[in-house]
Amino acid sequence: MVVRIVSMNHTVPSLAATGMINRKSYLSLYTSLLFAALVFTGCATTPERSRLTTPSSTIEEGIELSQKGNYDSAIGKFREIIDNYPLSREAMEAQLLLADTYYEKGEYEDGAAYYTDFATLHPAHQKASYAQFRKGMSYLKEALSIDRDPTATKKAILAFDDLLTYYPSSIYSGKARELRLFLRNRLAAREYMIGSFYFKKKNYRAALRRFLPIIQNYPGAEVTPAVLFFSAMSYTETGERKEAEEMFTNLIDRYPYSSFTDRARRIMKNSG
Repeated sequence: MVVRIVSMNHTVPSLAATGMINRKSYLSLYTSLLFAALVFTGCATTPERSRLTTPSSTIEEGIELSQKGNYDSAIGKFREIIDNYPLSREAMEAQLLLADTYYEKGEYEDGAAYYTDFATLHPAHQKASYAQFRKGMSYLKEALSIDRDPTATKKAILAFDDLLTYYPSSIYSGKARELRLFLRNRLAAREYMIGSFYFKKKNYRAALRRFLPIIQNYPGAEVTPAVLFFSAMSYTETGERKEAEEMFTNLIDRYPYSSFTDRARRIMKNSG
């Protein structure tokens, strides 16, 4: 019998080595699957993330925040659109929404500025007349009482004037005309109040400097009969009888049923 001796140097994989190879293969496979899953997840969520950050969705967020009274956050959203998408349709919309938000917040000067920008940059837009009207309303809100600085009142009148000039058929024209008349009466009454103060102080020249511009700048104002009467009286006191007579005559002819007219007739009768 021949006994064959197998050399120990012959390469025979051990159990330990076989286990190591299997673990490496498993780890490699796990890593590949994990990477593929991440790529798949990323591809699946990217469109959703993009959808949530589109200009339209940001506009919607801003509107919702503004409706809830969270004006500062809404302003941030609208500014984001204007800064990041300046040439988009949404940027135009955001500009007007930004003006509306400042208006609702009570920051009328900023609101007026954005309304001005919108009306100036987009004069043919269907909401241009709205922007012009709200510009006037912004200044109107600033015009508080008759004895305050009349600057805001004058700006409001100019805004309504522009609306009536450039958008005469606008749905806001009627209201703008009504508010313009109200504001003109307001300014005239303010000047009359100051003129009356000077008249009572017997400073008739100073009174005339207030009365006469009312007749010229605010024709038909509610205080006109009183202005004509006290202008005539001021001229009487300064010895300018011809000018006084012209004022009395103007009063009688234009406002025959005013309470000041009866007084003017009596004075002219007695002086004649």
